[in-house]
Formats: sequence, structure tokens, C-alpha cells
Amino acid sequence: MKIKKATEGIVLFFFLMVGTEVESQTSGNINVSFTNRAMFSLEMDRSEVSFGLVAPEQAGPKEISGAVVAKVRSNTKWVLTAIANDDLRSTDNLANFIPIQQLEFKPQALSSEIDYQNIYRPFSKTEPTVVASGNPTPDEGVKIISDYRLRIAWQNAAGNYSVLITYSLSAVP
Repeated sequence: MKIKKATEGIVLFFFLMVGTEVESQTSGNINVSFTNRAMFSLEMDRSEVSFGLVAPEQAGPKEISGAVVAKVRSNTKWVLTAIANDDLRSTDNLANFIPIQQLEFKPQALSSEIDYQNIYRPFSKTEPTVVASGNPTPDEGVKIISDYRLRIAWQNAAGNYSVLITYSLSAVP
């Protein structure tokens, strides 16, 4: 009798320790959310371009290859534009000017993902001119290199001239 009770006690002890397997599971959910704002940045490699001394007797226009390099980073579709704030104004005599259309640019991109026209086009002082556009960029960004060309004519008054060109990077909806 003592063996039977001891065996029953061991079985009961084993049953209590192991228990019965329960086929149920409990879980909880966590919602993770955030807002990834449309972000873009524009870096220009310089703040000034100088053609130096130019003269109307030069054969053809004066060109500067790689005059400006713009680096674009964006996580959204983008467009890069440029606009002149005025004509080329003489710093010696503000009454003298050279029409801004005589200053031209030709962009090129180092990525096939960028849309641009690889032809010389004049700057405008009334409407922003599209330099390039594209989709979201890689982390390192994309470079748009612009050549500048200046055409000087005999009727342009002698003097020192300058103009401010503003490049703007905008998101495309």
C-alpha cells in the first residue's frame, strides 16, 4: 500500500510539475510610425565666376568649362532652376548694361537619372530657367556641372560688369 501511495504521489508530483500543455498564445501589437519629410539640399562649389578680361575682337564667345558645380541631394522629385537678378550691369556706370541673354549656360549631369538639356541656353531675368530635374538622389547626391559662355559685341560699352545668378532647388509635387 505504501508503494501504491508513493507511486501515486510521484505521478501527482510529476503531473503538477509538467502540467498539461495548453495550446494558447497571447500577443500584443505595437504600431511604429514616423513622418519622413520631403528634404533636399543644394551645394554650390563656388560663389563667383570670373571671365577675366574679354574683348569683342576675340574669335567667338568666351567659355568657361565647368564654371559651376551644383550638388543636389533630395528624397523627392526635384527641379533645379536659375534666374539672373538683372542684366549684366557695369559697376563703373550703372547706366551701362549688357543684356543677360549674352550670358549662357550648358548643364551636364554625371548621372543618367537626371533630366537636362546639354545645349547652351541664355539666362533670363524674368523667368527661372530649368537647369536640371530628377527623382530622389542617392545618399551622396548628384552633381550638375554647368559651362558658361559669354558673348561680347562691339556695341557693348567698356567697363567692369557683374550680375547675380540665383540657383533654386524645389520639390516637384
